[in-house]
Amino acid sequence: MGPPTSPYARKVAAELGVDARLATPTGGPDGTRVTADDVRRLKDNTRAAAVVTPTEREAKVVTAVKAPAPAAAQPAAASSGTNFTDFPVSDMRRIIAKRLSQSINTEVPHYYMGEDITATSALKVVNHLREKTGVKVGINDYIVKAVAKACLTVPECNTHWVNNGTALRRYNTADVSIAVATPTGLITPIVFDADRKGIAEISQDIKALATKAKEGKLLPKEYQGGTVSVSNLGGMGVRRFTAIVNPPQAMILAVGGLQWRQRISADGALLEGTEQFLTVNASFDHRVIDGAIGAKWMAAFRDYMENPLSLLA
Repeated sequence: MGPPTSPYARKVAAELGVDARLATPTGGPDGTRVTADDVRRLKDNTRAAAVVTPTEREAKVVTAVKAPAPAAAQPAAASSGTNFTDFPVSDMRRIIAKRLSQSINTEVPHYYMGEDITATSALKVVNHLREKTGVKVGINDYIVKAVAKACLTVPECNTHWVNNGTALRRYNTADVSIAVATPTGLITPIVFDADRKGIAEISQDIKALATKAKEGKLLPKEYQGGTVSVSNLGGMGVRRFTAIVNPPQAMILAVGGLQWRQRISADGALLEGTEQFLTVNASFDHRVIDGAIGAKWMAAFRDYMENPLSLLA
């Protein structure tokens, strides 16, 4: 896995003895293809990082290029009576660490917006679809559809920062990347054309993609790309969290779990009874999406969540 790599870049990587998948891509029309120059820069950075004292070199944990899965890793010897186990870092984990560190620390100026959204209407649609189609539709499937529709309503949020910052690429369809945890790390398979698909079809796509992801059978075309991302930890009991933008995408929506709360009227008055709410937090790339545009997207997303008929428009 890793970013697309030119044949010449792979040849240069083999000659220099480095893993081209760890290079920061700058080539191609959208700046995501690894070039020979990217590989050479990786080698230069590796040389610089290798200048350490003998004590540091002896303490270093050396990882093979193709690291075994954690379950198969052999425990490192304990030192000085301290109890710990060292596991090799997989290629996927190394790439995740590199790309997200670049995103949050150097490349992408993040800002965040949060909302508490009534889920009552969305849950009614989900339950109706379960009965009508026989498909085990969940609230996450509805959320993916609402995200896709909001991205077309506010197309500035369906836009990427590309060509080393010389262009903004706006997409005509919403391809939603879904964060899936696997034994070797996080991967984001894509629901293509989510804005054009029904919620039941989205549900089937997500289940098939999640199964392939956990079995390590995803094809590169199924996880490379996507115009926006959704990460949902609600099923794990998380109430709220924020996520890191995955470049060149310019936004990601973090979704927490359903919570029962007091019903509130449109003007803020307390009503009798309780209903379920979702807490969502969107992370935006400020180079692409200004605050007012982010707020406009959140308003559109809220409308699609709370007014299901708007999804049909």
